[in-house]
Amino acid sequence: MTTKKADRELEALQTIIEAFQAVPENRRLQVLQYIATRFELSFAPSSSPETRDRPIQAGTGGTSANQQAGLIAGETIDKFLARKKPKTNYQAIAALAYYLKHAESVHEFSMKEIEAANTRARRPRIGNLSQDMSDAERYSHFVTSGTTSGMKQITTLGEEVVEALPDQKLVRDITRTHKGKKRRRAQAKRKRSK
Repeated sequence: MTTKKADRELEALQTIIEAFQAVPENRRLQVLQYIATRFELSFAPSSSPETRDRPIQAGTGGTSANQQAGLIAGETIDKFLARKKPKTNYQAIAALAYYLKHAESVHEFSMKEIEAANTRARRPRIGNLSQDMSDAERYSHFVTSGTTSGMKQITTLGEEVVEALPDQKLVRDITRTHKGKKRRRAQAKRKRSK
């Protein structure tokens, strides 16, 4: 790096720090998130127990900062679930899994992690979580088996459903389209076997 370039970067950094000091403390995270979104920056995710309930940093979880800003940037898990308004336990499980993946970089999760996330989201306890997790995999296809025994991961269908929430009509359209593709594949497979 040339000396002139290093001097310009140092000057820019000093200007940024001075300007940032004028921002009230309670607004600094929002300002940083805006800057991260604007310049498509990403940060290393943090999923330690001490930081799980803090607002999300833009760009975590492997998606672009613009996608994150539109979905969960700056939201705690309870605010995210309140905004998404899942109507069924399957949708709630998918939304919790989505949050774990994109906000906390937990790509595979256990039933206990979903239960803990549900508690942190201050949602009513899911009565029969074991059965609902199994049904969310078997019938709604929002989650699937992970690479390790007992672990699950959110499917692309599950992610599409969460991104469509709270619009239940759009959710129905997405799940119908998915079922239609599955039905057509099954029909094609039966034709080939004849």
